[in-house]
Amino acid sequence: WRKATESIQSHFNKNWLQTEYNTAVLRAEQAADWRHFEDNKEDFPCLKWMPTSSATPREQHKAFWDMGLTLPVDDKFWDKHHPGDLWNCKCYLEPTTSEPTPKKRIPKEKDAPKPAKGLESNPGKKAEMYSRNHPYFPKSCKHCPFHDSKSTNNTMFRKFKNNDDTPICMECPYSDGCDSVIKKYAEKKDRDKKTHFSKEEWGVRKAFLRSLKDENKIHDWAEKELISTKDSSGNPTKQIIITTKDSYQVIVRPHVFTETLGKCTPKDIQETFKILCEVKKWLRDAELVAVEDGRHHNYQYNVYRANYKGKEIIAKSKPTDGNILYCVRILD
Repeated sequence: WRKATESIQSHFNKNWLQTEYNTAVLRAEQAADWRHFEDNKEDFPCLKWMPTSSATPREQHKAFWDMGLTLPVDDKFWDKHHPGDLWNCKCYLEPTTSEPTPKKRIPKEKDAPKPAKGLESNPGKKAEMYSRNHPYFPKSCKHCPFHDSKSTNNTMFRKFKNNDDTPICMECPYSDGCDSVIKKYAEKKDRDKKTHFSKEEWGVRKAFLRSLKDENKIHDWAEKELISTKDSSGNPTKQIIITTKDSYQVIVRPHVFTETLGKCTPKDIQETFKILCEVKKWLRDAELVAVEDGRHHNYQYNVYRANYKGKEIIAKSKPTDGNILYCVRILD
């Protein structure tokens, strides 16, 4: 391996890593400078692009310092163009009271020099060293080395994504590879293995769910027990609201059957279904006993306990579109 990489060792290990280090230092200093610009913009409302201190200056930013580009601190130009948006760039900004450069003299976006990949963001305004386009960051959680794409842990990464589905690595606790996170993953995998059902057990559950659907049992129960209304988005739904013993209002909708019967063991399916159909009789006597963090969701579940017909029942609700009953199970 050493022989195979000899031809690039001096370029990558020395030159390129030194460039990365220098750029990181320069951008950190520019971020600190930006705070001063913000704090003092009443006295020095504009910033002037100053020439590089490099012995061998590049051409990309030359147009900016040649014209003495001067713009207000709050100008949106600084969002996309600023010293430090090229590797090893040694240009800098100087606060000034001079008049801003006329708009017609500022290069149009298509003619302006493009920032280097990963250095697009202004470190002072974004408070980040590198942008999401830097090769340091994976394109998605599927490409993250700490992400097991074959595992159900996929869903744990959802809350660390932007609206465009790109990961927010700086906030993700799984990407640092620390021992506690790895241990937590290992424990969860062991726990999941213990709760997974065999093919035969899945077959029993699916057959029962099909029978409920074929015989319209859930539909008939909903027609009889629930009230037609609309959810917070204005979509039609059926539900009832039950007030528990300690005054918590819980919304019951048909979806609770799907979640419950998808989680209980095959031997408990029949009995759990009967308990659910009689939810009005026992949920009003339930007490809140705990609040749990969701394993796969970024919200907490309310956990209620009730006794009914000699059975101890655990019910969970989740605060999505109200405090909705999520699932029910019978304790052994």
